[in-house]
Amino acid sequence: MVSRKDLLQPLCWPFCCGCMPIYGLIKGALCLFPCTLFLTICVATVSVVLLPVTAFWTYRAVITTAQWGPNIKVIACILLPVFLVLWPCLATLLAALFSLLYCLAVPVKSTFDESENFCYGGIAEVYHAVMCQYPRLFVECLWVRYYEFTEEFRHSRGREVFDVPFYWIFLCPLLSAAGACIALPAACVMTVIKIIPALARAYYFLWCRYCELGQGMMIMFVLLFALANALVPFLVALAAAAFVVFSAGLGATATCAAYNGGAEAGFRRMVTNVYDLDEFSNAVAFQCHSCLPWANFGESAFHTSVTKGII
Repeated sequence: MVSRKDLLQPLCWPFCCGCMPIYGLIKGALCLFPCTLFLTICVATVSVVLLPVTAFWTYRAVITTAQWGPNIKVIACILLPVFLVLWPCLATLLAALFSLLYCLAVPVKSTFDESENFCYGGIAEVYHAVMCQYPRLFVECLWVRYYEFTEEFRHSRGREVFDVPFYWIFLCPLLSAAGACIALPAACVMTVIKIIPALARAYYFLWCRYCELGQGMMIMFVLLFALANALVPFLVALAAAAFVVFSAGLGATATCAAYNGGAEAGFRRMVTNVYDLDEFSNAVAFQCHSCLPWANFGESAFHTSVTKGII
């Protein structure tokens, strides 16, 4: 009797191994939409419902901790609403991405597992995990683990109390808000302009890799290729949403730069954040560097690290 492991031998690839992953992805497609929709709704609902409790625990930990001085506590209390509002958005995006990968990976893995049923193996596991285990785990993390973390933070004591000058109570929120007001609209404009080129480049990359397979492999992986084409818009939209949400948090980098190098360094960081966003979005959409005129206005993190691996 031929086992599924025998189908992984190179001589069997053109006949069987190419069909088994495709069949696993078909099983995953049966779980993809309902499970992703259910998990994202659950995570979004739990994040919003428990947001007052999360905010209370966070503020209590910040106010009563012995590691921070009074000035930094005031600054944290002023800036916390921004991060608390962004938290449900980030949690929902991460849940959607996790569900997408999990719903496709588990059925494919179960297809090659001898202990699993070939026809429907992995489907029940995905539904049980996504609709029962992971929502309960997320509630436990917010309700129990995060509470334990805040309690540990409250009662821990460092060697030195960290604090900042008094005038930073007024300057820090202004710098963060100014940085966010500059970075967030810029990211939205860049997303509107570059999402179509990014989508076109994603399809171009996918079709180029598919055409390089050869005629025999193209026929064998035609269903997988069709599924990949269907998922590209969703993945690009998810990445664009994460890009916009991430840009809102860049305002804090201006505050850190101003704290380390003065007000001029903070202003430079605000401007450079726009350059960084343009550098990264250009690398993804056009595979080129930023065309903005202030490339050397401040130190850029994306130009030297992230985009170097993309372009």
